[in-house]
Amino acid sequence: MNRVLKFQISGRLIFGLGAVQELPGAVRQAGGRKALFVTDPGVVRAGVLERVETALRVAEVSCATFDRVEADPSIECARAAVAGVG
Repeated sequence: MNRVLKFQISGRLIFGLGAVQELPGAVRQAGGRKALFVTDPGVVRAGVLERVETALRVAEVSCATFDRVEADPSIECARAAVAGVG
């Protein structure tokens, strides 16, 4: 099977060891004061979100989380996320 995959973002992608510590600076550099995490319950259970939220709160960046994303999210899931943080 011949497949073409494309990926485009309109910002920066920061990843790898130490990336969490760079997040507060990246938020500020983008002019932000708040962060919204949209994720699934597995990421929360794994403790990943806690490390990220801690790094931001220590740097006095406020956070909100929607952690009910399902596989192949429906429009209802997106509406619930908007309602939950709006």
